[in-house]
Amino acid sequence: MLIFSWLFYPFVFLLPLFNAWGTFVYEPQKLICYPFNGFNCRGFCLFVYVIAITSTVPTIFFCYTSIIYTYVKTQKKANFGRHTSMQRSANFNTIKSDSERKRAMHELRMAFKIFAVIVVFLICRLPFMILYLVDPSMSKVDPFLHTVLIYIGSCSNWINPLIYSLSNNAILNTLKKMFSTWKKKFVGIASSNVSPK
Repeated sequence: MLIFSWLFYPFVFLLPLFNAWGTFVYEPQKLICYPFNGFNCRGFCLFVYVIAITSTVPTIFFCYTSIIYTYVKTQKKANFGRHTSMQRSANFNTIKSDSERKRAMHELRMAFKIFAVIVVFLICRLPFMILYLVDPSMSKVDPFLHTVLIYIGSCSNWINPLIYSLSNNAILNTLKKMFSTWKKKFVGIASSNVSPK
């Protein structure tokens, strides 16, 4: 399914490019070149839209479910190892409780990250999908709303990397160092440009 969703779209959008099925039309109301005739959603348009929903949503669900399943399976193995070593020595209770708290916080952060990615996807994409099903011809709803929802829908493509990078401590610390260095350079340049009176 994953390989299909990666290879399908470049292939299917070659069809209107070479006039095999559908055509690219500039939609001034949407401010984009669009491979669908703007006033009806039949044929190529309906085919791509249905395939987009049926391939994207299950792929995303499968990927995140696999991540969670692998993580839970790994934690069970790790907990089994911890449990047997705990039975051998009871001297590490304080260390164990500290490590358990850290592990629980790590698990909570990971669950929140996955939840945030799914929520961002739904918030960004679902309104556009619903509106396009209800009003593909843009005659019932203001075209400006269609345009706004198209661009909000594409926002999840750049919000997801932000979620992942801002929840990674190594990347976050590097960004802090980078911005503090830029701030020092900017303040140094600005103060050298100020001439004494």
